[in-house]
Amino acid sequence: MVRPDNVDHLSKVEALDMELFEQAMCDAGMHAGEIVERGPAGALGLPELLERLGSQVS
Repeated sequence: MVRPDNVDHLSKVEALDMELFEQAMCDAGMHAGEIVERGPAGALGLPELLERLGSQVS
């Protein structure tokens, strides 16, 4: 599903999903902790990961 032609968009959508999740957890009186700390970094790192994987396939 993640391809070079959509990775930038999907990365931003995933980061937004994490922000919305964090807000929902806060609204429910819960702390998302490590999930919220690690999630955005992973989402925003998708373009670099896809590039690195692509260079290994060549």
